[in-house]
Amino acid sequence: MFTLSIGKILVLAAVIAALWRGTSLLRSLQASVDRLSKTQEKTPPPTRKREAVTPPAREVDLVPCPHCGAYVPNGTYCQDQAHCRMR
Repeated sequence: MFTLSIGKILVLAAVIAALWRGTSLLRSLQASVDRLSKTQEKTPPPTRKREAVTPPAREVDLVPCPHCGAYVPNGTYCQDQAHCRMR
């Protein structure tokens, strides 16, 4: 009824080898997926670089020039009427 022939033995050996190779291939794929997911968890998501915050410009009080009336920073004035803007 069940006879063992060389052909049946070779087919059985081929099936066992294919199953063995398939399971080892699946294990290696699973290990690479695990490594990939672990590295993605460790690396933080990319963040935008913050712009350098410059402090606001210092306020300067402006006063009228005694020569021409143009507004200049406090403590300074047009040197003479030849250099005044509004001459």
